[in-house]
Amino acid sequence: MMKRDGSALESWKRGEVALLPGEEDGLLTLAEESGQPVGVRSTTEATRAITCVDALGVSGAVQLLLPLLDKEKECAGAVGIGRKLSDQRFLLEEIEFAGSVTEMAAVALQRLWLQEQVIAEQLEKQRLEKEKRELELLQKMRQDLGSMIVHDLRTPLASLLLSIQAMQRSLKDRITDKERKYFAYSLESGQKLIDMINDLLELHKMEEGQLKLMRQKVEMKEIVEDAMRQIEMLAKEKELTVEKVAPKECPPLYVDKEKITRVVVNLLSNAIKFSDKNSQITLQAGTSGPAKILLSVKDQGPGIPPEYVNRVFDKFVQVESRQEGKRFSTGLGLTYCKLAVENHGGKIWVESELGKGSTFFVELPAIPVG
Repeated sequence: MMKRDGSALESWKRGEVALLPGEEDGLLTLAEESGQPVGVRSTTEATRAITCVDALGVSGAVQLLLPLLDKEKECAGAVGIGRKLSDQRFLLEEIEFAGSVTEMAAVALQRLWLQEQVIAEQLEKQRLEKEKRELELLQKMRQDLGSMIVHDLRTPLASLLLSIQAMQRSLKDRITDKERKYFAYSLESGQKLIDMINDLLELHKMEEGQLKLMRQKVEMKEIVEDAMRQIEMLAKEKELTVEKVAPKECPPLYVDKEKITRVVVNLLSNAIKFSDKNSQITLQAGTSGPAKILLSVKDQGPGIPPEYVNRVFDKFVQVESRQEGKRFSTGLGLTYCKLAVENHGGKIWVESELGKGSTFFVELPAIPVG
């Protein structure tokens, strides 16, 4: 009878083997607690459990229960021996022999269980590895399909924008102001879609490690000024003040100027998007240590909830403001920033407090002076 087998335990409890009166687990409990063989003598009045020492001096029909003890002396089950055909008591030699056999059985069972455990762990490992391979394959198929669809969308969309521009030029002064606004809105929306498609394609290349960086020596001042020019109109439309703070002397960078400029533009655009009218955005650049440039963009927006601080750089994450009851989509801009900065050997992070705005930091390696 093995303790692992509930049905066997139940059969012992039901009385198929002599039980200790008033005990739920009967002989098994007694054998487990003592760690020694337990004898049972049946009488016409009751079934009585006795120790083996007592059993040696008792004549009549006796049953034996020997515990299966592992190396840690834990009881894993028991071996039951019924009445002798001669209906005589068990001799000491017989009990010792049965005990030796039981010990060998316990060792063999322990080895078997260890083998079963090893096999089960191996099977589980194989199952997990198979599931991992299948997930990786599905992920690659999804990415490849997404890239193919996105790439195929870019050409017809570009053709559509060219057609709208050609139509606008051919009509010239024959269109009304209202129609001119429709043209402008269509072109602007189409360009946003193309930019999003380009973002997705570049993100995929970055994730696959296939993006080629056109590195060159460039001053941080140039990047900041280019980014400021690109967001100037956007800030004016929302009546925001963008303050630029940069030291006079700053070591140059060896980076892909277009991509790092785009990182700064994305951070500024993100700050503008989440800022209220007449508030201020601060763009600051300087050094953060030997051969390191630190750039920060600080806004006075609603801030980021703590549970989203570590997720804002993930793709398509929507940050929900509990105070304002709004959802702010971060889209792909911050994801692009993270991958672009990391591809340059830098790092990016955000510090934020609800109601007090957010500050995004970018640290990039600079060209050592001298």
